[in-house]
Amino acid sequence: MATVSANIDDRGIVRRLRNSLYVFGVALALVAGLAAADASWAFFLIAALPFWGAFSLAYQGLFKT
Repeated sequence: MATVSANIDDRGIVRRLRNSLYVFGVALALVAGLAAADASWAFFLIAALPFWGAFSLAYQGLFKT
């Protein structure tokens, strides 16, 4: 009987790290757009969510959780 690991395989690691880079790029573009539009500070709080997602994906990829 095969044992099942909770950790992700190498393909999952690469996919999550690649996705984290994409999300980080989108977050930077969002912040640049908000800064160019001279947006309110509340929009910048919302813009923190993609950064949290990017760092979460990177953490999952690096530590195989």
